[in-house]
Parts: sequence; structure tokens; C-alpha cells
Amino acid sequence: MVGKKKILIFIFVFTGLLFCAGNAGVPGKKVEGIGNEKQIADFILTNVIRLYDVPEHGLLSETYPINPDHKVNYLAEGSTQKQKQEVSFLWPYSGVIS
Repeated sequence: MVGKKKILIFIFVFTGLLFCAGNAGVPGKKVEGIGNEKQIADFILTNVIRLYDVPEHGLLSETYPINPDHKVNYLAEGSTQKQKQEVSFLWPYSGVIS
């Protein structure tokens, strides 16, 4: 379980760095945070883990605040959700950044 958590953390940090790097080369666009990207990424990651962590599984919750019914509201109409799925295996990191 710890290995999965490390992979998720790596993906999150890597995505954040790509986001920062992608905006750095836009002419005429001021980018906030040049020089302190690591602190920003650490802050975001710390808060994501604090708010979404499910310690007994070593993964992240699908929703915040944690929904006791574990229901999500983003599935396509007519889709069925696996019941009692407490964690997400493909957690939507891009939603946090955007």
C-alpha cells in the first residue's frame, strides 16, 4: 500500500511541475511563484494528503468532505457506481491544480 501512495505523490508533484513549467515560457504573462515552486507544491501536496488521505488503505478518498455513502456525482448519466468504494484508484489530480 505504501508503494501506491508514493506513486500517487510522485504523479501529483510531477503534474504540478509540468503545470508550472508550461506557463513559464508564455511571453508577456507574469507567473507568480518563480523560485518557490517547491514550497507551493509541498503546500498543495500536504493539504491534499491531509484532506483526502484514507490511512487504512494508503490511498486517497474520492470526495471531500468524505461522503459517508461514498457516492460521486460526476459519472455519466446511466452509469453505475461500485458501491462502498471508499477510495479512488485514479485520483483526479488535475482537478486540484485547475
